[in-house]
Amino acid sequence: MHQSTIQIEIQSTPDTGRHYVFDHGPITFGRAVTNMLTIDHVHTSRQHGEIQFADGHWQLIITGRNTTTVNGRKLRGRAHRLKDQDLVAVGSQPLFQVNLLATTGAATKPKFDGEPVPEAVSHQHLTRRGRLWIGIGLYLIFMIGLIVFLFTLKSGDDNLVHTVPRLTGNEITRSIRQPLPSKKTYAAQMQHWLDQARTLYDRLGAMPDMLFDTYHAFQMAVAYAPSNRLVEGADLLNFEHTRKQLIKTITVQYDNAYRKLKSHQYEEAYAAFEQVMQSYPATSSLIYRNMRQHQNIASEKMEQSAYKRRRGLF
Repeated sequence: MHQSTIQIEIQSTPDTGRHYVFDHGPITFGRAVTNMLTIDHVHTSRQHGEIQFADGHWQLIITGRNTTTVNGRKLRGRAHRLKDQDLVAVGSQPLFQVNLLATTGAATKPKFDGEPVPEAVSHQHLTRRGRLWIGIGLYLIFMIGLIVFLFTLKSGDDNLVHTVPRLTGNEITRSIRQPLPSKKTYAAQMQHWLDQARTLYDRLGAMPDMLFDTYHAFQMAVAYAPSNRLVEGADLLNFEHTRKQLIKTITVQYDNAYRKLKSHQYEEAYAAFEQVMQSYPATSSLIYRNMRQHQNIASEKMEQSAYKRRRGLF
């Protein structure tokens, strides 16, 4: 019995419409980049499940905790037999559609019996010296092709990285120093945020990961303050000190993540950009959007490498 081929069509953004074809399992999927299929969705578990071929058919096994449906019906039991056009979803969010592709059996071996062998390169007419030169020529052609192929791969990687600009230190500084929109003067709100900023600032020595929260609290206090200025001199100094520390931290972390991406260390770059986004979770800022784009590039390159490994290209 021949095993059918399965095609997975992603239905979740940002990869909607992308196809993956497998001829054997298990096929793991989930949010973690270590899966064969990475589906980055808020309701998807890190190791959400896997697809296996057993007893002559493909079946779906869910290992995550979130409720998973097939064609709108909740899964009953741990294994579910998949049929062509099945739509797998988490809640109301589609994840992927299954397409079962029938195989046609073993491929027919090409025939070359009718092709004449040119006398000029026929084995019996070649001298030992001629065969040596032909071998050298074939070796040189192979090496040149390999060099061109490797250079093309490297150029493709660099071109993809350069599609998203690298932020300079000045751009990072300007983005962080950008004030929040002014709010109507409200003394109670200003005092609330100022008290929170003071408390967090006093704890920064023991909790350095609260640097962004401290800076954000100062920013909110300024937004509610009259004329957008803090009155206490100590608060102004602490605000500026917090801002400088945040700029320095984000700049160093960002440069480190970008160097890893530029040197094709894609898994390390993905994790490094994740760390910077946790340190500066201002999702609407120029910095955060730029980091997300770089992280998507790292994810795409990891996905391409995993695909090549599955296909035995490397």
